Amino acid sequence: MTFGEKLKKMRNEVGLSQQTLADCLHVSRQAITKWENDLGMPDMDNLKAIAKLFNVSIDYLLDNIQNEPKIVLTEDFDLDDFDKNQYKTKYIAFEAMLKQRYPNTPIHQLTYIDKKRNPAEKVIDFLYYTTDVTFFLKSAENTIDAMKNAKLYYLIDKQDYQLFIAVEKNQFMTTRVVVDTSKNVFYIGNIQFAFIRKNI
Repeated sequence: MTFGEKLKKMRNEVGLSQQTLADCLHVSRQAITKWENDLGMPDMDNLKAIAKLFNVSIDYLLDNIQNEPKIVLTEDFDLDDFDKNQYKTKYIAFEAMLKQRYPNTPIHQLTYIDKKRNPAEKVIDFLYYTTDVTFFLKSAENTIDAMKNAKLYYLIDKQDYQLFIAVEKNQFMTTRVVVDTSKNVFYIGNIQFAFIRKNI
């Protein structure tokens, strides 16, 4: 697979248009078209930016490596850096950016529920909950765990697949997933999520 084929595949994997990718890299859309058609190569600074953006190595981009990594688009975004005159809250500002990036596409807000536990962890949980003292310890542990995982989560519904977006203060990560959106509660990886708001 050529560099251009890899770039186009990664871009499509996370649902980006050529223009959006160009905006992320601060280059022209024509540059993206040229690279994807193998009519030119980005310079080293742009190669580093592409590798960082898609969480892949430069070796993967340049070499004929068969094992394809899972594409996770990682973009910097400071939730504290928003126009307070235009948006009431930083979360509304982020959602406005999502709506601009994915026009006419259902965008759902999710909430983190719990991690999937194996049988041994379920037994330990049962033992924890059978005494009053350990019940309170476990409750505190669950609260701390929920706070550590306190992020914003969104699901972009592209019909054939979905894009899962996890937002932290300084960046957000986009991954392609397949989720049954007819269910209100579902797993992405080993984490259980539920809808808070549909079609924001």
